[in-house]
Amino acid sequence: MILPYMASTCLGIIVGWLIWTFVQRSETLTVKAIASLASLAAGGIVIGAASAVKPGDGDAVYAYPIGALVAILVLGLLSMDPKTLK
Repeated sequence: MILPYMASTCLGIIVGWLIWTFVQRSETLTVKAIASLASLAAGGIVIGAASAVKPGDGDAVYAYPIGALVAILVLGLLSMDPKTLK
């Protein structure tokens, strides 16, 4: 069934957006900030625990980091200024 993959990917996209927004708004990256980013990025553990409740959808945990990576890359590309790429 495709629903667990879609849900995991959407959650990854949302978390990727949160990570991107956090990095853009923070003035300095402290140890506390980096630990917060690591905990957001490790959210796939929650999906892994949820898939243990309903066996058979264990591969859906891999869609979470893919969604987060897609969100971060797309937001990064959208925020680029073409004038600075010369």
